[in-house]
Amino acid sequence: MSWKIDRGLVAALLAPFFIALSIILTKMAGSLAQPLVISALGSLIAVPCLFTLQLILRKPIEWKLLLTRLRLPFVKVLVTRSIIGQVLIITGFTLTSAVKAVLLLRLEPLFVFGWSLLFHKEQPHAQKLILLSVLILGSLLVVAPQGAVAGPNVGDALVVASLFFLSYSYFPTQEVMAEASSGALNILTCLIGGLVLAVALLCTGSASAFQLSSKALALIASYSVVFFLIAATLYYYAFKTLKPWVIASFLSLEVVFGLLLACFMLHETMTALQIAGATIVLAATAAIGRLKPTSADKQSTI
Repeated sequence: MSWKIDRGLVAALLAPFFIALSIILTKMAGSLAQPLVISALGSLIAVPCLFTLQLILRKPIEWKLLLTRLRLPFVKVLVTRSIIGQVLIITGFTLTSAVKAVLLLRLEPLFVFGWSLLFHKEQPHAQKLILLSVLILGSLLVVAPQGAVAGPNVGDALVVASLFFLSYSYFPTQEVMAEASSGALNILTCLIGGLVLAVALLCTGSASAFQLSSKALALIASYSVVFFLIAATLYYYAFKTLKPWVIASFLSLEVVFGLLLACFMLHETMTALQIAGATIVLAATAAIGRLKPTSADKQSTI
């Protein structure tokens, strides 16, 4: 008896683990390096790895297409995701606990829904609004001060602010992906975004920030490979057999993986209130993923 394995399904199940692991690695690197250095080097280290993978898979590197006909949506992705969004989220990760960072990422569907209302004039359905409200409630419980766990802080605010830009970037990304390959987009955004951040650091007289210990370099390189090479590749591959809203529902597993990794690798703890919030976030996100898709949903991550 032979078993047919859905590789897209396997990819969608594995991607959240590596995304959560990249958050833990970022948190660990944050104690040894500045957030902008992590962002810059992480992006640049990924370029040769992604380029090699593209060659192995015999996929075209459509730089000319991205820089000419698709220039406008590409620049939007570059600025909102690879520069502003990247800086905000990496800085936020280093200033808050890994547990809260993972759980706050589950707010992204709310931002995507907001952009869908703006761009696609989507009519808000009661069921979706209720689920999104429950998602907010669960997230508030996660960051509520309780016991030894710190309450809301600057890191939490930066993570949430990053979602504003990251969720917007999905729409120009859809424009780019309609004509170009995901590998080409990933390589070019990492290259340009990393160079912009590195030059910005050098121009502000922060060259000494790049004088890192071998441990810091190892953590940044690990973050780069885990996030840009593995997690992103798995995420994009999942689209070969699964619909976007199905993949989004699997991404809620980041919460489960993130909590386990934070407890085992960083020895972080969660209060009963935060566990309750995490359960609510997980349940609400899974329910959102099971909503009957509308035409607008097909262009969003909900």
